[in-house]
Amino acid sequence: MKRSAFKIQSSFSQYLITFAMIAFTTLMGEFLKRWFDYHVIGYLYLLSVLIASAIFRQGPIFFSAALSALSWNFFFMAPKFSFSIGAPQDMLMCYAYFFVASLGGFLNAKIRRHALERDLLRESERLYQILINSISHEIRTPLTVILGNAAALQHENMLGNKEFVSSAAKELQIASERLNQVVENLLDMSRIESEHLVLKHEVFSVNDLLEHTVERLKPNLKKHPVVIQHTQEKEVDDYISGDFKLLDHAIGNLLLNAANYSPAESKIQVLVSKNASNDVIVQVADQGPGIRNEYKEKVFEKFFRIPGTPAGGVGLGLSIVKGILEAHAAVIRLLDVAHGTVFEIKFPRAKLPEAIRGELW
Repeated sequence: MKRSAFKIQSSFSQYLITFAMIAFTTLMGEFLKRWFDYHVIGYLYLLSVLIASAIFRQGPIFFSAALSALSWNFFFMAPKFSFSIGAPQDMLMCYAYFFVASLGGFLNAKIRRHALERDLLRESERLYQILINSISHEIRTPLTVILGNAAALQHENMLGNKEFVSSAAKELQIASERLNQVVENLLDMSRIESEHLVLKHEVFSVNDLLEHTVERLKPNLKKHPVVIQHTQEKEVDDYISGDFKLLDHAIGNLLLNAANYSPAESKIQVLVSKNASNDVIVQVADQGPGIRNEYKEKVFEKFFRIPGTPAGGVGLGLSIVKGILEAHAAVIRLLDVAHGTVFEIKFPRAKLPEAIRGELW
């Protein structure tokens, strides 16, 4: 609804500005008619139409062509202040003007649209190249680990080494999970962009969601102790509604992001609270270097990676987090803090089913 209202308002503004341009041209014509005849003033109207075609859509362009032709006829052609045309050549000139103004305006708009499409095509090609380069790196790294360990495990002398087998198994698991994360991110982004993201409607505790996500990512978070804290009675106040699996993926991306960009053995803190509107608030805080002000508005953009960060990732994690949360009517923002990075999520608090409510009271 908001998007439709914006389009209507924007279109109305274009017509209003077009009307103002033709009115201004008419005033100029009134000033110049003492020195020039009405043919020259027709060129001024034509210039106004071409200017409109450079910035507006086809509707306002056609409106400017029609309004300028009528204004030229009414104010400057004999008989003045009438829409009738006395001389046949003036009638032919007026019709020709309207045709030329409309055609010129549409052609100018078409050229502008094609130029914009070429800019968008170049940008698309640039993003495609970034995506291919990033994905090739992200896929090649775990595949190298998988192929290397798989080849080593084929040697009989290695199979007898329990320590090596255990180490290779752990590396295979981590590499497989990393590869799976890349694939899941790409699939989720494709679903979000195509607006085919179908949500399950489940009611569950945020605490259960967080504990499940931390447990699932335990191998990836082994160098970072994760502390979950509540500021109120968690069993009553932290229930939300949504797709558990998708929200698990979103929270997981935030935790992995915190782990990847903070020192080893540093703590990741997850704070659960509620605000004055009774929304459930989740904050994920790390002890990393933080994000510079010039990048804070870009971190949720697709394929954006902060310059100078270690290799790894395709710049989709936070964009996917935002897309999943917005689909759940939740809001994520980056807080201004002195040290580290803090992402805050605001979930609408779910109304508990009677069965769960009865168990809690």
